[in-house]
Amino acid sequence: MKTLISIQAIHYVYAEFVKVGIANNLPVQNELPDEQLKKIFSIIKSAANTVFGKKLYPTIYHQTAFIIYQLNKQHILMDGNKRFSLMLAIYILDTSNIDYTKISADDWEMLIMRIAADQNYSLPKATKYLQKKLK
Repeated sequence: MKTLISIQAIHYVYAEFVKVGIANNLPVQNELPDEQLKKIFSIIKSAANTVFGKKLYPTIYHQTAFIIYQLNKQHILMDGNKRFSLMLAIYILDTSNIDYTKISADDWEMLIMRIAADQNYSLPKATKYLQKKLK
C-alpha cells in the first residue's frame, strides 16, 4: 500500500519538531519510541486506505485532515501532539506542492485547537476548511 510519507520522513519531521521545541523552550521528548512511531505510521497508512477499490480519503486535503485529526484525538505523544500534527501536515502539503502558507499561522492554530479541544468539530469540517483555504 502506498503511503503519503515514509517512516524515514516521520523521523525527519520529528527531528525538526525536537529542534524547534528545544529552540523555543517547549516540552518535547527527545526520541520517538518505536511504539509511538508505529502508531503514527499506522495513522498515515490509514489515510491512504481503499475499500472496494475506492479511497476512503480521496484527496490530499482529506488525508491531511485525517492525519491531523487522528494524531490529536489519539494523543500519541506525551506532549506536542498539536505541534507535531501541524509539522506533519505542512510536510505532507509541501511535498504535494500545495502552498500551505495560504493559511496563516493563527488560522492553523485555530484549526488544530478546534480539532483537539472541540468534540463537535468533525473530520469533514476540518477537511472542508483545508479545501476552502488551500485551493
